[in-house]
Amino acid sequence: MFTIICSSNQASDVFFAISGFLGVYKCIQIYEANGGKLTVKDTFKIYLRKFLRLAPITYYIFFCGWMFMSRFKTGPVWMNTRSLYDKCDQYWWAHVLFIGNFVPSDTELTSGCYFWSWAIYCDF
Repeated sequence: MFTIICSSNQASDVFFAISGFLGVYKCIQIYEANGGKLTVKDTFKIYLRKFLRLAPITYYIFFCGWMFMSRFKTGPVWMNTRSLYDKCDQYWWAHVLFIGNFVPSDTELTSGCYFWSWAIYCDF
């Protein structure tokens, strides 16, 4: 049972592979339905649909966590949870634009504002 937990880091790779495959499959369907062309309007529609699926829950988790995490100042895991929303006062806009894995570029991978959402931004 512990092997499943230890190898769960491979799940993100499988997720990205399936997501990429389904994204290309959808583009091919649109390409063939339009008679062999994929317009800018079609590309915009694909991105808009993806954004409308991901943005509401991502924004909800981000803003509620950012607002309420500072109020939980006691408990056995407070020292670890405090780092989940470090520097959000400076870089909240990067997470609203879904570029939080690029901005800021000078931080460690396991620190900063909402750093654990990198997979959502990569998928988008």
